[in-house]
Amino acid sequence: MYRQLTVIGTGSGKAENLSFRALREIKSADHVLLRTCRMPVSVLLQEQNIAFKSLDACYEEAEDFEQLNELIYEELCSFDGNCCYLVFGSGLDDRTAAFILSHVKEQGYPCALIPGVALADSVAAAFGYPCSYTACTALDGAEKVFDVRANNIITCIDSPLIAGDLKCRLLEYYDAELTVDFYMEDEQGNDTTASFPLYQLDRQPLFHHTACLFIKEQKLSDAVRYDYRHLVEIMARLRGQDGCPWDKEQTHASLKPYLLEESYEALDAIDEGDTDKLYDELGDVLLQVVFHAQVAQEHGEFTERDITNAVCAKMIHRHPHIFGNVKADTSEQVLINWEAIKREEKQLKSHADVLHDVPKAFPALLRAQKIQQKAAKAGFDWADFQGAFEKLPEEFEELKAAFESNDPSLIDEEMGDLLFTIVNIARHAGVQPELALYQSTQKFISRFTRMEQLILGQNKVLQEMTLAEMDMYWDEAKALLKGEK
Repeated sequence: MYRQLTVIGTGSGKAENLSFRALREIKSADHVLLRTCRMPVSVLLQEQNIAFKSLDACYEEAEDFEQLNELIYEELCSFDGNCCYLVFGSGLDDRTAAFILSHVKEQGYPCALIPGVALADSVAAAFGYPCSYTACTALDGAEKVFDVRANNIITCIDSPLIAGDLKCRLLEYYDAELTVDFYMEDEQGNDTTASFPLYQLDRQPLFHHTACLFIKEQKLSDAVRYDYRHLVEIMARLRGQDGCPWDKEQTHASLKPYLLEESYEALDAIDEGDTDKLYDELGDVLLQVVFHAQVAQEHGEFTERDITNAVCAKMIHRHPHIFGNVKADTSEQVLINWEAIKREEKQLKSHADVLHDVPKAFPALLRAQKIQQKAAKAGFDWADFQGAFEKLPEEFEELKAAFESNDPSLIDEEMGDLLFTIVNIARHAGVQPELALYQSTQKFISRFTRMEQLILGQNKVLQEMTLAEMDMYWDEAKALLKGEK
């Protein structure tokens, strides 16, 4: 087994990119291994009479990258003495190098990494020395969330297949006609560059390990695909010094009705089964969240990062069966854990605290249902729906008495009691009262619409008809709609 393993980054492979420290380490090593003999640095090693072995055979034998990492690691383990393993790039961005170094450390053997010039640095220099950029390999690009506001460099596009996969990923962020810059070094280490539309990426005549793509940062005015960060930027401009007068006037309080309206419009889209409308309406809901975040940031209250941080932390904490060691195999177990964790988070010490925690801004039917559910978990509930059902006539009679007393406040109170009882019956029946009333309202609208159509079809005017006449058309409309179903 080796006494010391040193991974050396050689940059793109050019001899001039090799540092003095790296060359000194190579000359003193007992064994020098190259990831592939295609690395131009091999010419320098030959000129310096430094013996080396390439690991191209591992590439030929491996069926995937995981197996390649294993094979190269096994090959390195077969040597005694000090070994140098030469890779492309800085060494920090090489997956195999990372795999090997982590395994060597686990075994307790000494190891080191001497970084080289990153391939992305060579690309940045070739295309105008951008002061900042983000970089990834083409394989990493399949999972990367690209920020189009940054200069993006993608390295190691070594085949048309990988280029094709990368192109499909990039088209989620950029326009197909966007001009991108292509960089590659030939076998002698000479730079070659080209510019072409993004859709032509996988149609280039040659690919190998030094093939890279440079995509210049996109301003908001140039973007054709937008993401969450764009929305934050747009809202900041709307609220800025030269922003929109209406947007600049808004406060948390003034925005309350819009958050509610947009949420209900999203619910409508779900009920209609219209997915195109749904993503549009959910965008409006997200806009309200970003709007509140911008208002809060201006007043030093919180930022959109506080919002995402809070919800992420909450989801991780409330899912210990996913992110921890708690076991929960059913939805029921998940909900029990969720409620217990929620009570702990909010320091709800009594059952009454739990009831007070139900938002007052909920629609009345929904809030009544939630309150009853919380009370039931404390054991305060009818044994079955029969007990709740028997309460209905009592509440109905009390409401009649209130009407007879002609006391508005008493009528209001008894009407609320009757509705609360009906919610209780619905809960025991497994019915969502808010949804049930919504559906009944929609049914009423449909029947009223058809009734009016029938009346107009007879050249009659709705307002001029008696209730008995309208009721006749109502029954006809009801029958027609039932037949259509």
